[in-house]
Amino acid sequence: MISFTKTYWDRILEPIRNFIRLEFGQQVNVYIHPEYQEMTAQSIRVYLESSRMVEELSNGQVRECDVEISFYFRYPKTTNPSQTEKVTERMFTDVDRLQQLLFNNRNYEVSGDRYFFNGTIDDIVVNSKKSDEANIDNLQVVRFDFTCQTLMNIS
Repeated sequence: MISFTKTYWDRILEPIRNFIRLEFGQQVNVYIHPEYQEMTAQSIRVYLESSRMVEELSNGQVRECDVEISFYFRYPKTTNPSQTEKVTERMFTDVDRLQQLLFNNRNYEVSGDRYFFNGTIDDIVVNSKKSDEANIDNLQVVRFDFTCQTLMNIS
């Protein structure tokens, strides 16, 4: 039987979920899943979109991983423009906060062990809904395309 490390889950997805949870606390539900899950007024979905080899090493590979981080905001049903503006302001404040958090954790280590590195936010797209999100009333989505590198298949 081969020996391996659960790189994508243990070294990329879980750490990202955990440091987002630590930052936002109970305010935001953070989960790993390929599709939107209806939860609280604010939630963040983390999911690996792709991985490609950057460099072949003598003892493993450097891989670049694209992680989609979707920040969901449910607007209250209101016709009051002032209320909508307050929710929109809150949304962009939290987007700035998440962007800074990802920047601060672009090189992520645990006890000197490098989990991922060279993390960048390549795009932030506001209100670009996917098919499973399209028919949900009062839902705003801010999507972060986070790219990082990791070492895999190290022997």
